[in-house]
Amino acid sequence: MLEIGLFFYAIPHFLFDFLGCEALIFFILVSK
Repeated sequence: MLEIGLFFYAIPHFLFDFLGCEALIFFILVSK
């Protein structure tokens, strides 16, 4: 049960980190 909880916690966490990095890179490219 703990593994399932960690899985459902880790997936959105990594997904938001990925989207945040993509948005940051896009913002840097646009601001140049």
